[in-house]
Order: sequence, then C-alpha cells, then structure tokens
Amino acid sequence: MWIVLGPELASRSGRIAALDAEADLLRDHAERLEDKAWELRESDERHRSVIDALGMSFSGATTRAASSTPTKPFRDASARTSTRSSGGR
Repeated sequence: MWIVLGPELASRSGRIAALDAEADLLRDHAERLEDKAWELRESDERHRSVIDALGMSFSGATTRAASSTPTKPFRDASARTSTRSSGGR
C-alpha cells in the first residue's frame, strides 16, 4: 500500500481536478454537437417535404443543384432579374 503525502498529494489532486474540468467541457461540447445534429436532421426533413411538395425527387434536386451548368429556366429567370435590377440595360 502506498501512502501519498504533502506536495505529491496536492499535485495529484490538481491533476484530478483538471481532468474533471476537461471532462465537463467535453460533455458540454458533445451535448452541443448532438443538439446541432438534431437541428440539421429537422432542417433536412423540412427541405425534403418542400421538395416533395414541388413534385421533385430529393436526389434529382440534389443532382440538378450540383451540376455545373444552370438549367434553362434558371438562366432565363436570372437574365430577367439582372435586366430589371440594372434598369433594363
């Protein structure tokens, strides 16, 4: 059996306290990450319901959004918007 006295005991107590504080910080961080993951899942569900309501498949919308060239309706709408914002020039 080991008996710890004096400065060594204080040093160990300090390390234990520091580890406890770090564990508390990590638990808080993990809880914030879990909350954020839940918020992202909820947001994803809302976006899926909007896309479904528009009659588009989610994978199709993702593919179109990821393509490098915009679709013709988008280009047409973009051109009309930029013409209006520049005063018809």
